[in-house]
Amino acid sequence: AASAALAEMNAPALDAPSYVIEAPGEGDDEVTGYSPVIIAEATTSLKRLSVSEAVMELDLTGAACIVFQHGGSGRVNIIYRRADGNVGWIDPPVVNPGK
Repeated sequence: AASAALAEMNAPALDAPSYVIEAPGEGDDEVTGYSPVIIAEATTSLKRLSVSEAVMELDLTGAACIVFQHGGSGRVNIIYRRADGNVGWIDPPVVNPGK
């Protein structure tokens, strides 16, 4: 069991597409007509982290959020700094396509 957990933690990082989207221009009051333009595309490697490691990375980097692959479940998770100073954690459920 310990070797399986170690192998899971050492699994390669998950690659995910990432995009930079053009922000609406200042004075664009017509939000409903906004059609964002992708101005850059790349592949981002999501680190496989525990929640505590992701929180530590959030604190060390000063980033607004950290998107990572959960070390235990393998699902994509998000850690973010809340307006009240606490840390938020989003752990979405597995979605079964077609159900």
